[in-house]
Amino acid sequence: MGKKAGIIFIAAAAAGIILRTAYMAAASAPEAGFIFPFIYAENEFAKLLAALKEKGELPLYYFIQLITAKIFGHEGFGMRLLPLFASILSIFIFFRAIRAFFPERAAVTAFVLFSLSPYHAAISAEEPVSALFLMISLLVLYYFMMSIKYNVFIAIPHVFWSVLGIYTHSWAWLLFAAINIIYFTGYRDEIRRAAWIKAQIVILCLGAPYLIFMAVMPSFEKAATTVAGNLMLPAHYFKDFVFGRHLGFSVPVIGGCLIAAYYMVLGIFTKRGKSGGMVPVLASTAVIIFSAPWLMSFFFKGMFSQAGMPLVFTLVLMLIGIGSSYLLKNGMIVLAAVFVILYPVSHSAYFSGIKNVEKSSGIEHEKTAAPAPKKKSTPVPAPAAAEIIDIPGTEIVPEEAAPEAEATDGETEITGEDEELSKGEEEKGGGKDAKAQENEINS
Repeated sequence: MGKKAGIIFIAAAAAGIILRTAYMAAASAPEAGFIFPFIYAENEFAKLLAALKEKGELPLYYFIQLITAKIFGHEGFGMRLLPLFASILSIFIFFRAIRAFFPERAAVTAFVLFSLSPYHAAISAEEPVSALFLMISLLVLYYFMMSIKYNVFIAIPHVFWSVLGIYTHSWAWLLFAAINIIYFTGYRDEIRRAAWIKAQIVILCLGAPYLIFMAVMPSFEKAATTVAGNLMLPAHYFKDFVFGRHLGFSVPVIGGCLIAAYYMVLGIFTKRGKSGGMVPVLASTAVIIFSAPWLMSFFFKGMFSQAGMPLVFTLVLMLIGIGSSYLLKNGMIVLAAVFVILYPVSHSAYFSGIKNVEKSSGIEHEKTAAPAPKKKSTPVPAPAAAEIIDIPGTEIVPEEAAPEAEATDGETEITGEDEELSKGEEEKGGGKDAKAQENEINS
């Protein structure tokens, strides 16, 4: 690697690590609530396996998460460590995979796009299982291509990573099928057939327990989306692959997608030197993994999602980088301008969306929060009738404003004049009552 390319590589790798860490810090800790009950339980792995079987989830990712949670804790760092490590390691596996087969210019260009990609940074934070599956898928594809390049089947790593992929994500079977289709249709002479078939049988046998988890998955339902909506999915997903899921369609985005598609087509159909022989492997793998669930989505519901698409997106960026390497300086400037403009906008849209969600959730929490309980005030007993004296023409002075009127034992003192007045009123009232009784008797 030249000095200039080395500097670009280091800068892009550092930026990619920072981006993935920032995305991971902004997102919530993955699967913390699901893993927590098993951390301190007896026979935790057996109980976790039973829970995953009921849930229909594959075990590898959750087993590793349980181990990291036991070591580093189930909050924050402990739960983010595995997806962050897998996403960062994928950066270097990506560069190794493309540099082993293509020129330095193509490898560095694709590496920069991949490291700074908003889509992959978001996937590592929002879908941690997909981040681990991407790392494993890159290794499976890498060892397959290395076997083709050197005409020697690297069987043990290929089988090992293929089996791990099967217990990580269900789309590993699509990758398994794609690689076998590519091998039997175009590369039977590069790898000995007997060794290849034996390896595939071993993978099938070791992956057979996967059917235990497959048996509890929901049955297929009829597709709910329209045909027109399904036809637009490839364009929509291509935009997500290249510029991220949090950037909507607009005139600049559509223009950028057209330019990226042109570079990708150029990378597929322009073959130069020995490296051109690996382009069909990349393109065919992407087409098979993408088209199979897309075609099934016309008939069945829930068959097409982005959860298993990170490898397709990675191969798209590889093809864009390969296509750009065939152009002159002006072509590279156009490509750089498109991504320099749209990548920061996409990253900004993601973090703005996170802030808006936090604000809206805070407002909603305030609206739905239970009102604070009111303090119970101790009722003050009403004073006795004899203690309240209403004298016309006088004003009741507050206790603070009249310090000379001191109360003894919480009762109001009554002066001699007040006693005489109260007695007079009682006598008048009593006289009136006596006259009323006499009138009643006479009547």
